Amino acid sequence: MPAISNWWGGVLLPLLTWLLLHRVQKKAFHRGSSYSLLRVGYGFAGALLFGISISVLFTLGMPDLAGNLMIALFVFAFFFPIYRSECLLGFVLGMTFTFGAVLPTLIGALLGLVGLVLHAYIRPTVLYVVSKLAFLLRLRKYKPKP
Repeated sequence: MPAISNWWGGVLLPLLTWLLLHRVQKKAFHRGSSYSLLRVGYGFAGALLFGISISVLFTLGMPDLAGNLMIALFVFAFFFPIYRSECLLGFVLGMTFTFGAVLPTLIGALLGLVGLVLHAYIRPTVLYVVSKLAFLLRLRKYKPKP
């Protein structure tokens, strides 16, 4: 069974790297784009460190802490766009030594999808509701009393 997984990982990792770097290049070098290489570097480095830390924790025999770190990623996804290509690439490369390439790619794609829903849909809704509540509270506070 590991031979099949290693074979798939050997094919998947170069293809995934090429595809994701191609997407980053198209976004970063497109005219009028605010997608800077510094943002790409921060996203890649953060995801790489996150993947390495999960791998190290799992290797050291602390799978519960690694699982808690994965759950904390959902909170992190609310504030930062973890669904971008550079984040997926960093996550997969950070976990490849320990878990191979296939499992981190599947987990990273699922986490990216959840991160997209959290950051692009749920976050704006929560921010809208909070801003309306703050406006109503401010309006109520400064309302003249008869």
